[in-house]
Amino acid sequence: HIASSNGKGEIVEYLLRQNGLDVLINEKDKDGNTPLHLASMRKHAKVVYTFTRDHRIMMMLQNKQGLTPLDLAEDYVDVPSIEERLTWLALTYANAPRSSRTTPPNEVTPLPKGHKYNEKLSTLLMVSTLIATVTFAAAFTIPGGYGSSDERASQEGMAILARRRAFQVFVLSNMAALYSSIFAATTLIWAHLDDRKLTLTSLDIALPSLTVALAMMLIAFMTGLFVVLHGVCGWLATVVFIMSCAFLPLVLVVLVPLYFPSPSTKNIFARAIFHVTFSFLLLVCDRETKTKKVE
Repeated sequence: HIASSNGKGEIVEYLLRQNGLDVLINEKDKDGNTPLHLASMRKHAKVVYTFTRDHRIMMMLQNKQGLTPLDLAEDYVDVPSIEERLTWLALTYANAPRSSRTTPPNEVTPLPKGHKYNEKLSTLLMVSTLIATVTFAAAFTIPGGYGSSDERASQEGMAILARRRAFQVFVLSNMAALYSSIFAATTLIWAHLDDRKLTLTSLDIALPSLTVALAMMLIAFMTGLFVVLHGVCGWLATVVFIMSCAFLPLVLVVLVPLYFPSPSTKNIFARAIFHVTFSFLLLVCDRETKTKKVE
């Protein structure tokens, strides 16, 4: 309990490997909290993730308040920090249940003036607007340009590279990035109504939309360069294609699990991807925590 409460991940891992300590793994303290409850309450993501990977952990246990570890992980009053989000993510991916406690009716909870939500929403709105602006401009400054008046009348003003597959992918991905960013911006405008529940819902919708917009913008950039370089400098076009294909999965692996956590852990490939992604995010989280302590 002490190791879990203080976020001592190495000690927790050591104790879980020891024989004869099974009785302590799910033991409750005076408040009915198991070690997993305490780690979830303190938002120690690394400890929570270690527990969720052990089949002996009973994630459905409730404390004296009738709360499960997932209930405690979702108990925050602000936009979740990276520690809070990773704690929730680890429990969600492991299919940790919520309690059957009755929840209060949905009420309009206004946000205090100058609240941190407003700053985050403004930043996301600026990013989505910037993506929409860039992709909108790219639609009218297409790779290869347009047919000039020197060509046949039927080709004048038409996209020169329109028949190239790479160009067609550019158009589709650029369009997807534009629409996704506009959708995210529209959703974030609703979030400025200062209702906490509406704000959280808007963020849940806008963040995946921005993820799609970023991925599609990367594809548009790749195909746009590829289509204009392929005929004149094949090796450079190939390098652009390979670098982009290597970077796109990296972006998706890091971002997608945050917005679309899989409820299933049976797929070995999905578990491997999640483990790599989560381990990377834990390193970022630990580094940020150490930096704050130094400051």
